[in-house]
Amino acid sequence: MPYSFRVHIHLGAHKTASTFIQNWLSKHMEFLAQNQIAYIPLARLRQKFMPAFWRAVENSTQISDKQGQLLECLYTETRDLGFDLANTKLLLLSEENLLGGLNTLVTQGLLYPRLEQRMNVLAQLFNDFPLHTFLAIRNYADFYPSAYAETIRHQYLKSYDEFLTHLAWQNNSWLQVIATIQASLAPLTLWAYEDFREHTAAILSALLDLEIPSAMIDATTTDRPSLSQKGLDLAMHSRHLLTPLEMKRLVNLLADKMIFEPPDNKIVLPDPARIALLNTQYQTELMTLAPLRLKFDQHPCNQL
Repeated sequence: MPYSFRVHIHLGAHKTASTFIQNWLSKHMEFLAQNQIAYIPLARLRQKFMPAFWRAVENSTQISDKQGQLLECLYTETRDLGFDLANTKLLLLSEENLLGGLNTLVTQGLLYPRLEQRMNVLAQLFNDFPLHTFLAIRNYADFYPSAYAETIRHQYLKSYDEFLTHLAWQNNSWLQVIATIQASLAPLTLWAYEDFREHTAAILSALLDLEIPSAMIDATTTDRPSLSQKGLDLAMHSRHLLTPLEMKRLVNLLADKMIFEPPDNKIVLPDPARIALLNTQYQTELMTLAPLRLKFDQHPCNQL
């Protein structure tokens, strides 16, 4: 049966408060259903749809044969969650791994090197639906250390120095990421991670095409914690003593549960000159991307 709802795809990026957004959506499923918005929580989306999506990316020339199967996978998940697709106005997907994984930053030094294939598959998948994509970006000087800490959670156990040495500084660009997305999936709305805490309600409102009052946002909720410098030092000292699975468990324990006594700091780039260059690159890109950015000062939520 054909459906007429619109589709919003929140692509991340990684380490830009995507987990906060996904947790908020999961906590408000009844509210979403009441407003005819369908959403599949991340853990459930990753059980069946994402493996099928990755297979489609690997065989992108055959996507026309897989489109019906992928859509039916989404339909089945939403129905099983109790959503009435016949009366759904909006389907929201939020999954940063649609862009790719962070593992390529460790293994190749590159940010989302196969992005074009993934976006082409999404474009073909939702070809018959009104579609809008959303993306957040983050200052490289903060993004790289945070992304590295996240890869350590997943058994990519290069040292921080090794990671930085092999990073393709000149080849990674949010401008290129966004251009690749737009080539397949336009229109796109963008915000900067640095604006997220102050404008959470406005961002959620844009994603849902529904005014979300600030009172619905729990200001005490934190982002997924990152590994601290002491945690990283402890993990690196242990990496030759533990199995990969044991290391994964240790790193997640250190990041999520361990509270170190001060002094302890977040992981940062060690080179001030490099930080200055990345800051300049990021600010220049934000100016270039101004037409795509969500206008918070004009958003109704700022009038509440």
